[in-house]
Amino acid sequence: MKFKLILTLALTGVFSWLFWHQEPGLNIPVYTLIVALFVFASNRDVIKNSSALAFLAGALISALMIFLHGPGWALFANIVSLLLFVTAVYMRPLNVPLYLSAQSFVSLVLVPLNFQKLPRLGRTIGLNSSSSFGKWLRLLIIPVAALILFYFLYLIGSPHFRKANQEVIDVLIEILEKISWEYLFFMLWAVWMSIYFLVTPQFNAGLTNGNRVLQRVRQRLTYNPGRKLHYRMLSGIILFVLLNLLLAVVNWIDIRTLWIAFEVPENFSLMDFVHAGMWVLSFCIVLSVFIVAFYFKGNLNFYSKSKPLKILSVIWIVQNLIMTYSVFLRDWYYISWHGLAYGRVFLLFLLAVITFSLIMILLKVLRKYSSYHVYRMNSWFAYALLVGASLFDWDFIIIRHNLEHPNSGQVDYAMYLRVSPDHFDYVKANKEKINHQIAIHQNNKVRWVVYGSEQEFWDTFRYRAEDALRDEVNKSWQSYIYNRRANLHELQLCTVK
Repeated sequence: MKFKLILTLALTGVFSWLFWHQEPGLNIPVYTLIVALFVFASNRDVIKNSSALAFLAGALISALMIFLHGPGWALFANIVSLLLFVTAVYMRPLNVPLYLSAQSFVSLVLVPLNFQKLPRLGRTIGLNSSSSFGKWLRLLIIPVAALILFYFLYLIGSPHFRKANQEVIDVLIEILEKISWEYLFFMLWAVWMSIYFLVTPQFNAGLTNGNRVLQRVRQRLTYNPGRKLHYRMLSGIILFVLLNLLLAVVNWIDIRTLWIAFEVPENFSLMDFVHAGMWVLSFCIVLSVFIVAFYFKGNLNFYSKSKPLKILSVIWIVQNLIMTYSVFLRDWYYISWHGLAYGRVFLLFLLAVITFSLIMILLKVLRKYSSYHVYRMNSWFAYALLVGASLFDWDFIIIRHNLEHPNSGQVDYAMYLRVSPDHFDYVKANKEKINHQIAIHQNNKVRWVVYGSEQEFWDTFRYRAEDALRDEVNKSWQSYIYNRRANLHELQLCTVK
């Protein structure tokens, strides 16, 4: 346990060294490798855990993409992968990203509680109940905390008491002013994450007992009385009849207006139309997946009289696939009219996950798949898509697509100022195309881009290039990003009129 304590303190120091006043860059892959090495050092069985190795591969791939292209989706993929990797090491039976994500969140929140309750670590630093120091600490911690609390409450509530303690207050204020609160909270976060990576999941593995959790998940097919199944089936039939009728109306309207003859009338805001519907409909589809999963849990999949419910459920799933395509068309029309943006790309990935989930739910109904199998396949597909998305430089893809967009007057050209500085040289190289988009947009009846002239746009571009260049020159190796440093000369040229 002393070895684990040393590793935890060392990882805290590494975190401070790599990330204090630094931006994501080379520090991410370095930290990922060090976390992996420390976890391997404290648990030799990791090499036998295929799920943990898959998450580690995802963390390393996303970390490499951060070093090459900079943060973005790759940073989110790296954080998720690291959390899942460490949790999978100690919760091996729960080899499903969905369950591991929930366990990761619980472990992260309960870091202080689990650290305090870890008896062997307490004995290592002299905090066990049998030692003299540990006994006095347990005896005094609550009285001292209460004394401090009431002292400050009395200072606030009693002006005379506050006046009598003015010298003490002045000394406390002077001490507090000298404390670097930013660094203090940063170090607390560093300790928190180090304990999470090396201590907490192991403790929670004993608390939660992954084997029992897995058994509860897999043993959903337990005996249920036929009467109970019959009433649940009747409830499902009524529900799916009503929902199918309602969704049929919605789909019929979408097919007529979106699939067959979609037009953008004059003074019609496609942006408002899409934003008002896409996310709500996406949520409805996700909710539909859980409704089917709820009704077909347990023995109902094998109930001999459940055929009407299965038919209605299949119709419901197919109708949701139709709605998914309608949402895709909305997003596609939006992209065709206004170009690419991160939110529109994210929705495409979300629809891919939703489509896969609907297909898995359909197979659950038709082939009697267990809920565990469906959740496992869905969450692994979503995780693979997350890591796969981190392989691409989406800033460059979005810029290139929007520069070649045929509907020049509807492109949000202010987006070119929000991209990573790595691509400022590409933006400036296409100055003529951007000026064309600005000129056409200014002739629109409805204008929403804040930069009203070419000069205003390029002045702002130059200021941001100067800020990016100044930041890049002052950065240390921890924040090094390959593409940005390789294009340093081009970034300097972007600051010239």
